[in-house]
Amino acid sequence: MQASQSMAVCLIALLAVQGAWATTYYVDSTNGAEGASGTEAEPLASIAAALAKEDVTEVVLAKGHYAPRETITLDKAVVVRGADGAKKEDVRISGSN
Repeated sequence: MQASQSMAVCLIALLAVQGAWATTYYVDSTNGAEGASGTEAEPLASIAAALAKEDVTEVVLAKGHYAPRETITLDKAVVVRGADGAKKEDVRISGSN
């Protein structure tokens, strides 16, 4: 196996392992529940509930208004984004209702 092929195989393996560690939680301020699993089919109700998950790396927000009532402090990088198809005006985060 050539060196370039070996590097490509290592890179693919690294990306596969990295993807295994990535955990996405879904949030829906209208239809979610705090005790839900956080999957797309069973979204959580708040951003805070998703960020409280130990393994969270990404939070996907359904269209709606999100008004966290507490200060959220993170000690790791987490991507928070709107759901596929949502425009930036469809997802709103503010400090109060």
